[in-house]
Amino acid sequence: MAPLIKAAATSCALFAAGDFISQALVEKVTPYDARRTARFATVGALLHGPYFRLCRYSARREAGRKFRGRREDEETGVVRCRFAISSPWQPCSKLSLTFLGLLPCHKNKKGFDRLDKTFPAKTVTSVLAKSATAQLLVFPPYLCGFFIASALLEGKSFQSGVERVKTSIWKTFVAGSLVWPVKFPRAADSPLTEKESRTANAALAERVPGAADAATMSAAVAANRMETLTAKAWKRLETLTREREEGRREGHAQLVAQKAQTDKLTSHLEKVVLNQVMSTASRQTGTAPRGPSNNQDEDDIEPAVRSVTLVRGIFPGHVRQEPR
Repeated sequence: MAPLIKAAATSCALFAAGDFISQALVEKVTPYDARRTARFATVGALLHGPYFRLCRYSARREAGRKFRGRREDEETGVVRCRFAISSPWQPCSKLSLTFLGLLPCHKNKKGFDRLDKTFPAKTVTSVLAKSATAQLLVFPPYLCGFFIASALLEGKSFQSGVERVKTSIWKTFVAGSLVWPVKFPRAADSPLTEKESRTANAALAERVPGAADAATMSAAVAANRMETLTAKAWKRLETLTREREEGRREGHAQLVAQKAQTDKLTSHLEKVVLNQVMSTASRQTGTAPRGPSNNQDEDDIEPAVRSVTLVRGIFPGHVRQEPR
């Protein structure tokens, strides 16, 4: 609300001063017409100031933002904060020239701010294109409103104001176009993007400390530190993720090796026990060791089978060799 009131008050004072100078020094009107000055001041306060202010209005994201929550990106894991615009003058942004269909509309860019986005470069061609676009699309609607408002303040009808537009708008537009190159410095002063502004502030605070005030220095240092901390956090997260994956691979390889070694030891132990039992049976019978198919040795082989089964039950996953 404050910027809109400031723009209206500034236009009111300039219009009143301009009409006073015109009557006193240029036209030398006698007697002085105070009502005319009042009409010009009213037009400046109610039309000129709000009109061009609303053309420059972009939803003020720095003031009146309500926190709506946090949302984590599933792919990157980045937590993003969401805000809602709650400025009391947010509806005024819709009253810019976009409703006339003269300028393209953008979510948070209206009027002149949209021109800054359309012509971001600071070359001579871009400055000329931006100034010409503003002069052709923004100035004529204002002139129509100015002539109609002046006629209504004089007590005349709306149709009279329309007739005044038809007869005077072209001459006034040409006269105003003669001084439109003065807008070059404003057109060349295109706002930086958020990244460029942050980089410029950081460079200014780092290289030319005396050229920036305390607020700019603090903002630049804070932005620099935030970027540094963010980079360190991402680097640490990547390191932890890599170490965890390497640990998983190493653990899996160790499990596979242990299982292979266990199977090998179990098989070897089964063979040793079976050979010992068969040797004992052959010494007792005085014959060479025979296989399990020999009916005479079934009673001797049965303990061997029970021993192997016992070994498997005691050591299902691994087998320890007792020292001899």
